[in-house]
Amino acid sequence: MVALSDPRQYAIHYPDTNPIINKALQVKHGSLPVSELEESIRAILKNNNNVLINLAMSLSPDATTSRIIRKALDNAINVDSNTASNKVCLFAVPIVLVAGSKTRNKLPKQIDTDMINQFFWKNGIVNTDYDLFISGKLVDPQMIAKFNPSQIYYWVRNISNASLWLPVSIEGNGVVVENEGVFLRFLIGVACGSNSGINGIINFNNYYTSSMQFMELLVNELKVPGVTIFPIPYEPCYLSSSFTIADNYRKEIAISVALSNAIRKIRSSGLTPKIKIASELNAIKLSVYTVESLSFEESSLWYLTLFDDLEDILLKIVNLLRDLKVEYSI
Repeated sequence: MVALSDPRQYAIHYPDTNPIINKALQVKHGSLPVSELEESIRAILKNNNNVLINLAMSLSPDATTSRIIRKALDNAINVDSNTASNKVCLFAVPIVLVAGSKTRNKLPKQIDTDMINQFFWKNGIVNTDYDLFISGKLVDPQMIAKFNPSQIYYWVRNISNASLWLPVSIEGNGVVVENEGVFLRFLIGVACGSNSGINGIINFNNYYTSSMQFMELLVNELKVPGVTIFPIPYEPCYLSSSFTIADNYRKEIAISVALSNAIRKIRSSGLTPKIKIASELNAIKLSVYTVESLSFEESSLWYLTLFDDLEDILLKIVNLLRDLKVEYSI
């Protein structure tokens, strides 16, 4: 396994008065059950105190504590032990779009809503005891990033029927394609049933089985003359964590495309490519160079959040480089 120093800067001094960090550290050391941290976060969400949550997320002293807070926040928002018969889950389906065009074009800003809902039902992706609706609007990451934790916490507890949709105006935003690029969009859904957990709502095995059909549906819905498009739909995830989860998918695909292009260019010139993996502030740097001249051709940066699993991302990078059949060094 690649050994690389963690390029992230964590808070040396964090606010002693921040109850989220303090309780997360207790969870980390095994002196507090995670359920107490989640209950504490629920109280903070109920009071609409997003500042306290944001401080905890940005001033965590290490990656483990940061991941504990991230997971506890997700559970506090989405998993509720109340006795209400109908519980709501807000989720997103991330879609990474690899698209290229020789002229400036714009992709559609939405797909057929009825078609996507029928697809999920027909393929058994939705468990039958749930009411579920997915919007066909292709929402951009900027809109997703605007939803704060307290908003989603409130929506989850105040939508009595999935068909009512979200109490905010959500608009689709078509991707502008000029040359080649890797883009991210989301389909947003809401489900109502006996359990608020996404694992009880989505049959992930059926989702994976029908993923190629889903990809074909997206190609047909998004095709524009003169544009080459390759959509990659990922598994549904909670709306509350969808931005950070999906942005890592986008980074992985974007870096894969960039490295593939650079390596192909070097090999077509009769030279031998190699990759240098290094740490840069808050990022993993991947530099492509030629063995013959030792000259660098291109560099890509994989920026890390404070709660990313560094070892997991390094493993993804190594597997990618192996797939590209290129040597690498640290």
